[in-house]
Amino acid sequence: MSFHKKFCNWASQKKININKVTYKRAENAFIDTLACILSGVKEKQSKVALKYCLENNNSKNIKIFGGGKKLSISAACFLHGVRSASIDFDDYEFVAGSHPSAPIFSALISIAQMKNISIEETYEGWVVGYELIIKLGQALSYDHYYKGWHSANTIGVIGTAAAVSKVLKLNADQMANAISIATSFSSGLKQQFGTDIKAFHIGFASQAGVQSALLAKNGGTANQDIWNIERGFIELYGSKFSKKLNNNFKRSDLGNAIIKFPNFIKFWPVCSYSQRVIQGGLILNKKIFIKKNNLIEHVRADTAGSAEMVSKVKDKKNAAIASSFPLFSGSESQSTIFSKVLPKKTFQIKSHILSHMPLTGFNILSTTPPSFLKGLFSSLSSCFFLFLSSSFRLP
Repeated sequence: MSFHKKFCNWASQKKININKVTYKRAENAFIDTLACILSGVKEKQSKVALKYCLENNNSKNIKIFGGGKKLSISAACFLHGVRSASIDFDDYEFVAGSHPSAPIFSALISIAQMKNISIEETYEGWVVGYELIIKLGQALSYDHYYKGWHSANTIGVIGTAAAVSKVLKLNADQMANAISIATSFSSGLKQQFGTDIKAFHIGFASQAGVQSALLAKNGGTANQDIWNIERGFIELYGSKFSKKLNNNFKRSDLGNAIIKFPNFIKFWPVCSYSQRVIQGGLILNKKIFIKKNNLIEHVRADTAGSAEMVSKVKDKKNAAIASSFPLFSGSESQSTIFSKVLPKKTFQIKSHILSHMPLTGFNILSTTPPSFLKGLFSSLSSCFFLFLSSSFRLP
């Protein structure tokens, strides 16, 4: 049995087993993504995306998290995706080099308003989408991202299609078609970093993932043997380091990607490459005592080579170009900087997650959140709960 069929047979089960740790990670990723959407509402990319959506809006049924007029399902997915990535606060994972939760949950909170979908089903959808993103990342290797592809879109759209297929209860054959259809939307170049397009990539992945699932649901077909064949997905998007998608696994092995290869929820609204540099700077700041007559002239921060590609700032007026380090330069305190950058509700949600999330697999950054985030607020914003109660079947 091929990887494609084996994966879809597992993912299309009526119920997949999710342990408590996996459920909690899905919950954290979901809430974190909603916080990221809120943080991007007033950013330039989101304003451009909203104008575009309103101009191309036919059926206006979907409420938008963060405010705004109701939109079509396609427009809502796109706008939610753009908002979630506008200040680069969305989570990430290292295997595929993608932002897994932003496109998936941007799609799911939109599609949930069309269908009777529970929170548990939403988390199951995310687990399925995350699993496929990791599997594809392992096959392509990190060289896919390094050579210039923006995995959040090239791979994220496929994971989103799988997640939406799951919550729409597509059968294994339909899901296999949806995932294959999504490969035709797989695009996005890192040379676009430093412009609005980086955030648009997340919107595209969310939007196209839903389109792929709906096309398959309504009878659309595609080549289900698209991965390992000559001139197939792996050969075209991969490199000499890529390998075939491995179908030599047990069904019981699926659903554990989030445990083995966890996602990382960000402490700061910057690219993942910058997270470690900032953390290192904070650690050094505590260890180094600067005397008046012994001032440090400069500090050099060496990062992974790919960091150079994500720090290309072409639009300096755009707050979303938080992938560059200068956000943290100067004499202002961190809390002062963040009060200028982040909406209050984003602060509330982010601080809650970082104060209560399990830190297994997260210690690469820190054992505790920064003091100005930890414990600032004890509960999530009321607007978050109002949105959930009107969009999902809550337990």
